[in-house]
Amino acid sequence: MLTGQKHLKKPPIVEAIVDIDCDMPPDFIVGSQTEQAEKIFGQDYPKIGKRFLHRQGFTGKLDEQPEVKVLESKVSIHALLLQKEAENQLIQIRQDGYSFNRLTPYSSLDDYFPEIERTWNLFIEHFSPLSIQRIRLRYINRIILPLENGKLNLDKFLKVGPRLPGNSQLGFAGFVHQQQLVEPNTDNRANVILSTQPGNSDEIPLIFDIGTTKEVRYDHFDWENILTVVNSLRNLKNHIFFDSLTEEGICLFN
Repeated sequence: MLTGQKHLKKPPIVEAIVDIDCDMPPDFIVGSQTEQAEKIFGQDYPKIGKRFLHRQGFTGKLDEQPEVKVLESKVSIHALLLQKEAENQLIQIRQDGYSFNRLTPYSSLDDYFPEIERTWNLFIEHFSPLSIQRIRLRYINRIILPLENGKLNLDKFLKVGPRLPGNSQLGFAGFVHQQQLVEPNTDNRANVILSTQPGNSDEIPLIFDIGTTKEVRYDHFDWENILTVVNSLRNLKNHIFFDSLTEEGICLFN
């Protein structure tokens, strides 16, 4: 159950991602599943792409003249990306699990749960995961912060984040701020990143990236159990988002 859920008229969400990380069969190679994935999902997700993983191994010795040798260089397909025609929604068949991505326009995660359940069940049926290892929920928000006389007054909009030295004439030119958090009563984890993008004399874009994770060990694939975890992560995400913003910060989206 969601606690203290708030709805914003203009949510700043640019992407929401549900990841279900799985142990896959030893002979599962996602790069060989393109035809199967198109057959299963192609009617609703006709655009297909691939994400690659590049691995390199190096060696060197501390007590000798500096020299680095490449032991191994390997490129492999890590995920198949199946995208809707409008390019605002996709599913991923990964070497290590399943993902659902929703881009703008975004309404509510509740609206997407039926499709997540449907495509997850197809993933189970056709790709036979052995177990679920973790469940992740990530929201990437883009917030446009107005400047005052060319300077950013972060305290006006955010309760957390970097702060300038006291009595300083300095102003922010940009920043990256990261926090790793744990919720003791659930053991849910969060990785929170605040970072600026290039702006102009009037405003600066802020990326507010909230990634939440729950380690699990499920050898069954009951949707209700998954949904319970996702909603627990959603509660944590909402808590971090709304309690990180001032009232004036929240008003930017209403």
